[in-house]
Amino acid sequence: MQQQVLIVHSQTSVIADVLGALDQGPHQLTVSTEPNLTETLCEKYRPDLLIMDWDPDGFGGIEAFQALHDLNPEMLSIGIAPGDVQAVPSEYVRNGLRSWHQLPIKIDQLRKQVERCLWVAQPKRTLVDLSRDIDERASHLDTFLSISRSITANLRNDLDTLLEQIAEETSRMLVAERTSLFIFDRAHDCLWSRVAEGEVDRTITLGMDQPGIVVHVAKTGQPLQVQDAYREPLFNPDVDRITGYHTRNILGFPVRNDRGELIGVIETLNKISGPFTDSDERLLAIMSFLFAAAIENAQLYEALRQQIRENESLESQKIQADRLAVVGQMASSIIHDIRGPLAIIRGYAELAVAGTESTEKRQRFANTITAEVSRLHDMARDLQEYSDGTSSVALIPTAIEPFIESFLELIRPDFSERSIHIIHHLQYEGNLMMDAGRMKRAFHNISANAADAMASGGSFMVTSSQVGEHVHIELHDTGAGVPDDIQDRLFEPFVTSGKTHGTGLGLAVVNRIIHEHQAEITVATSTTGTTFTIRFPVPMEGT
Repeated sequence: MQQQVLIVHSQTSVIADVLGALDQGPHQLTVSTEPNLTETLCEKYRPDLLIMDWDPDGFGGIEAFQALHDLNPEMLSIGIAPGDVQAVPSEYVRNGLRSWHQLPIKIDQLRKQVERCLWVAQPKRTLVDLSRDIDERASHLDTFLSISRSITANLRNDLDTLLEQIAEETSRMLVAERTSLFIFDRAHDCLWSRVAEGEVDRTITLGMDQPGIVVHVAKTGQPLQVQDAYREPLFNPDVDRITGYHTRNILGFPVRNDRGELIGVIETLNKISGPFTDSDERLLAIMSFLFAAAIENAQLYEALRQQIRENESLESQKIQADRLAVVGQMASSIIHDIRGPLAIIRGYAELAVAGTESTEKRQRFANTITAEVSRLHDMARDLQEYSDGTSSVALIPTAIEPFIESFLELIRPDFSERSIHIIHHLQYEGNLMMDAGRMKRAFHNISANAADAMASGGSFMVTSSQVGEHVHIELHDTGAGVPDDIQDRLFEPFVTSGKTHGTGLGLAVVNRIIHEHQAEITVATSTTGTTFTIRFPVPMEGT
């Protein structure tokens, strides 16, 4: 930075001679012929060297001179004294009067005096500049940290909220009246900004082929300081005329990410303390990388939230479709399944009412009707329990032999009519902890599937045995086996294959009852038959 030299003397001829001694130096010169303005000029320009009209008797005394140096303690002075001044009082030297020069001006001598003073002042000037630069950088760092904390604390805000926050923080740190942030839309080659008009938000869109300061900064990628807006050809005063706002000065700054890609443009209006400065540009240069990162993060977060909303909508639609499919499947299954029992009930009821059959046959018809009604009741109960997800089990010690005998008596009439031979062999005849009613329902559902698998007759075998800490009860049929396509889904609801009745809930209910008993069930199947194995824990002694 150039050194500042202030020359104050009432005689223009003296000023001309002083300038002659300075014309070879790279100095920033200020000249005045009004000695009474010396203090004002020193306060305004803060010179490194003051060359002044000085007379110990006429200057105003040491108090006036000391007042000058109190304004700028680092300033050195050269006094241009009348020819009769032979010495300088020591208190003037102590207060910065580095040298004095008698009239008339001796240019070479004065030049050497000036050079010595400026040489002495140079380190001081450098130190002052460095100190000012350090203070500025520290202030910028404090501002950066403050705004960083403010922005990063709210990264999950929506993009509009973030842009509003960046605009407010920019106006605050530059001490300006207002700031707008325009975002570059690469897909549509335009810039947009959201502005509030009353209670309504309006979006301003600028095409990259439009005139204006914002577009100019975006296209050139360079900051632009406008000290007088109405003298700038790029400025459009129409907005001021519409809004009543008066724009004095402008600072436009491009916002780029770490890859150098344009993110947007900051436009700040009307610095309160005067024109925008290079220091303001440097501060924005530091902050722009933070702004760019925050904006990109907000855009990514917004895109992610939109994707999540779309995925949730699709998932919701899929769940709804799946539910409708399940309801449709269940309704179709139920309608199909109740037709069989209802047809049987209707047919036998008509035969019984007609009175043409013997009493024995009518009794058989009544028994069949009762059995089909019971089957409908069981189907309804399975559906109710499975849909409600509620059931209660009362586990009590139950002797296995009478339980199996009771179950076989239940299925024997139906199996006999189907030419299915029943075999049972019980190696374990002790107790098991079970709810006999619900477990009998599970066994009955398995046997019903076995009967369907042996349409042409066969054998159904029930065995029990103790294997280690478990009791195995096996229910084996000699049917054609479970089809390959449903083996992995056998215990899922509404999974059936080629059945003429049932809701498709039979084995799902079985699986649920077995697990309520803290037991396990597995299936082994082939083309020669299927075996369901239920593994019960052995009861503790005394049960």
